[in-house]
Amino acid sequence: MSIRLSVLVVTSGRETLARTLRSIAAQPLEPQDEVLVVGNGAHIKTLAQQFGYRYIEDGPYGCWGQRERQAAMVLALGSHLLFMDDDDFYTEGAFAAIRAAITAHPDRPIMFKMRAPAGQGTLWKERAVVCGNVSGTQFVVPNDDRLGLWGRRHEGDYDFIRTTLAKYPADALIWNEHIIVGCREEGTPAGAAPPSQTRALRVLLVHPGASWSTADVYDGLYYGLQQHGTYVEPYRLDTRIEASKASLHWLWRKKKKTRPDLPKPEWNDIMYHAGVGALEMALRQQVDVVLVVSATLLHPDVIIMMKRAGLLVTVLFTESPYDHAHEMRIASLVDGCWTNERSVVPEFRKVNRHAGYLPHAWHPHKHYVSNRPIGELPQHDVVFVGSGFAERVSWFNAIDWTGIDLGLYGSWDPDFGLNDQVQACVRSTPIANEMAAALYRRAKIGLNLYRRSQGWGRHGPAAPMGESLSPRAYELAACGAFHLSDYRAEVREVFGDVVPTFTTPTEAAALIRLWLKDPDGRARMAQQLPACVAESSWATRAMTVLGDLARLIPQQAVA
Repeated sequence: MSIRLSVLVVTSGRETLARTLRSIAAQPLEPQDEVLVVGNGAHIKTLAQQFGYRYIEDGPYGCWGQRERQAAMVLALGSHLLFMDDDDFYTEGAFAAIRAAITAHPDRPIMFKMRAPAGQGTLWKERAVVCGNVSGTQFVVPNDDRLGLWGRRHEGDYDFIRTTLAKYPADALIWNEHIIVGCREEGTPAGAAPPSQTRALRVLLVHPGASWSTADVYDGLYYGLQQHGTYVEPYRLDTRIEASKASLHWLWRKKKKTRPDLPKPEWNDIMYHAGVGALEMALRQQVDVVLVVSATLLHPDVIIMMKRAGLLVTVLFTESPYDHAHEMRIASLVDGCWTNERSVVPEFRKVNRHAGYLPHAWHPHKHYVSNRPIGELPQHDVVFVGSGFAERVSWFNAIDWTGIDLGLYGSWDPDFGLNDQVQACVRSTPIANEMAAALYRRAKIGLNLYRRSQGWGRHGPAAPMGESLSPRAYELAACGAFHLSDYRAEVREVFGDVVPTFTTPTEAAALIRLWLKDPDGRARMAQQLPACVAESSWATRAMTVLGDLARLIPQQAVA
C-alpha cells in the first residue's frame, strides 16, 4: 500500500512549538506526507508557513486541544494519523520506525513508546491500555471510519485511544518497542544539532516577480528546501516591484514640478530599484548561495554586482525554451543554473558548465487526491487553466464546443480573437494554484496544452518544440485528474497510455467526446496517475538542487 502520514500538531503557541516542528522536519518526510498545525495566532501561522506546513486556524476552546484534534482529523488526507503536542517532539529515526511498522501491519493501530516526563522512564511500562500508561503521541492509527472520540478532558487522548480500539478486534493493537517521542525535556529531539555541527545551509531565494505560474515554482522550491532543513531567506521581488513603481513615479511627479524635462521612470529603472535590495540582503544575512527563480524580472546588473561582491549565484530558469536568448545571457553570468526543459541543457552547458535539468513538480499541500466538496466551484466537463497565447486561441476556436461545458481560467485577452462560443466559456482571470487544483479534481476532463510561441504578443514568433512536462502535467496527475494532453516526449515516458495525447484540435475534439461518454474509463486512468508522479514533488526536486549546490559551495558551509 502507499503510506501517507498526516501529522496533527495542535498548539496553544508555546515557545517549544518551533522545537516540535523542527523534530518533524528532521524526519525523512515523503512527498505525500503532510503536517497540519492547528492553532490560532499570527505567530503560529508564521511558524507553520516557515516550515512549509498546513496552517489550520481553530480554537482554543479550553479543553486541552481535544476539540481541535477531533475537527482536524476530518481534514487529514493521509492513510495514517499521528498526533503531536507542542511541548513534545519526535526522536531521531521516529518516522522510519513508524513506516516500517505500518508496512508490516498496514490495517492495524500501533502503540509506540515515549520518554516520559520528570524522570519516569519510558511509557508504556506494560502492554495495557490504561490511563497514564499510553498517550496520543505514541498512537499511530489508520485514517478510516474506525476513528474514535477525543474526550473533553486532560486525559482525552486516552478516551480517543479506547474508543478507537473498541472498533477493532480485541487483539488488533500492535505494541512496538521503538521510542518515537520525547516528552517535554526528556530525550533529544530529532534535528537538534550538537554545538560542533556546522550550521544549516543558508539560501537567499529570490522571487520571480510575477504573481502566477512562476510564483508557484517559487512556492514549491521554498517548501522543498525547508523540508530538508535549509534556512531560506525570501526576497519578494513581486511586492518590491509594486513598491518601486509607486515610489519612483511619486518622486518623478514631485521633481517634475521644478524639472519639467525630467524623464519618466522606465521599466528598467523599476526593475533595478526593486531588485538591488537582494544584494544588500544576501550580504546582511551572510547566505551561502543566492538562488533566483526565473530571473526574467531581476535586473542583470544586480547579478553582476552580486558576483563582484563574491556571492555564489544560481538561477532556476522557468521559461525554456520560450525565452531562450535571455536565459542564455543570464546563464553566462552565474555560477550554476537549472532549466525546466531538458532539450536545451546542451546549449546552456556551452555557457555554463554547471547547468542542469530540473523538471517541474507538484506541491504536496496543493496537489493531492480528494473527493471532498469544495465550496461552490463548478464541475466542468472540460477545464483548462492557463494563459491565452495566440496558438491556444486558434486551438480552442477550431473546436465545436456545442453540448460541452468548457471552463477557461487564466489570462485570456478578448483582443486575441476568441470566437463568441469560446469567449463565453472564459470564467475567470488568473486564479490561485489551490483553486486550479480543485477545478482539476472536479472536472471530467482536464486539458494540458503546451505553449508554441515566444513572447507575449499576438504575433510572437514560433518557439522550438520542447520535450519536457509542464507544471500543469504534474499537478493534474498528482490530483488524480484524468486529462488529455498535447504530445511531448516526456508525456509518453512518464505516463505511458494513462494520458491520451493529440496533435491537432480535430484529434482532441474526438478524444474529448469519446472520453466524456466513458466515466468508468476515466476513473480507471485517473486512479493510476498519482503513482506516475509520486517521486516528482518539490520535496524531491529540492534534493536535486541541494545535491548540485553541495558541489558548488565550499564544504565548510554545508550542514
